Amino acid sequence: MKQQKSAWEGNWQARVNERIKERGYETLISFAERNPKATFFELAKMLGEQVAPMQVEQLVSNAYYEQGQVARYFRSALARHIRRAMPEGWNVADNFDFRRVGALIDWENGTPDEYATFTENVKTVLKNANGIPKGWLPNGADDPIIVDAFEKAGFRELELALA
Repeated sequence: MKQQKSAWEGNWQARVNERIKERGYETLISFAERNPKATFFELAKMLGEQVAPMQVEQLVSNAYYEQGQVARYFRSALARHIRRAMPEGWNVADNFDFRRVGALIDWENGTPDEYATFTENVKTVLKNANGIPKGWLPNGADDPIIVDAFEKAGFRELELALA
């Protein structure tokens, strides 16, 4: 039986970038933006064998940071983590609170410590939100509920400070 190679073997960054190009995308950002509802797991699967979700998340994050689109990346990543943790939708599963906490922690763990105040604020806004419809799943970085949560958490000020 043939052993599958690890996603971490060789120059994995080049491999991911090559796969992006093979699929007709110019950049990691264009790949991510054209698939706004895909989780990082689904994005990795789209790129084939020897690509791990963590690799995709890291490289997509780096690409957004390099373009000065930190807040957009944060919104996109949050949407992807929510979709991964709660595929049935917001407030649907019996263990919804556990899944919500897991999604928010996974998202927060992918953000630099310097943004901790903002990520805590977003988590608090979403935890206390009353108007999120049962079964809601974000459509990506521009989902109105995600955008509203970020505005209430002070991310508008962050975007202005980074501009």
